[in-house]
Amino acid sequence: MRSVGGLRWLGVVVSVLSLVLATLCFVLADGDGAVIFTGVLAGASGLLGLATFFLSRNPRSLFNDVDETAR
Repeated sequence: MRSVGGLRWLGVVVSVLSLVLATLCFVLADGDGAVIFTGVLAGASGLLGLATFFLSRNPRSLFNDVDETAR
């Protein structure tokens, strides 16, 4: 189960790097449509990745902790 948490953090790192890529694309675009389109796609991918990381967490309850200690 620990590897799943590691993969989640890897997803956050990749999302942040895609936001950095989007920023670089917008800075270096100089009116080029293909670079702007790439920046939009990278930004959307980064925001979607971060949103899924923060919104997909399962809330933990006291009953989950009791079940784990009973095993």
